[in-house]
Amino acid sequence: MLILKSTHDVLKLPKEYLPLDHFESEYGYFYNQKTGEVIGLGLGKEIHDFMAGVLKPQWASFNDFLEFFFDI
Repeated sequence: MLILKSTHDVLKLPKEYLPLDHFESEYGYFYNQKTGEVIGLGLGKEIHDFMAGVLKPQWASFNDFLEFFFDI
């Protein structure tokens, strides 16, 4: 719950985005529980572009993300 709270409080991500990791090295993956999409974000330009609506999720589904992540 602490990771979830800090994701929303510190990073200011919308509530529907759930962290899939600990956001180590200032980069992490986030799952949108409303759409099923997954986005990889880093601090700086990436997160700014995402908040501005410029950067869209890289994976249309959690399954697409898993195939990428595990290289299958």
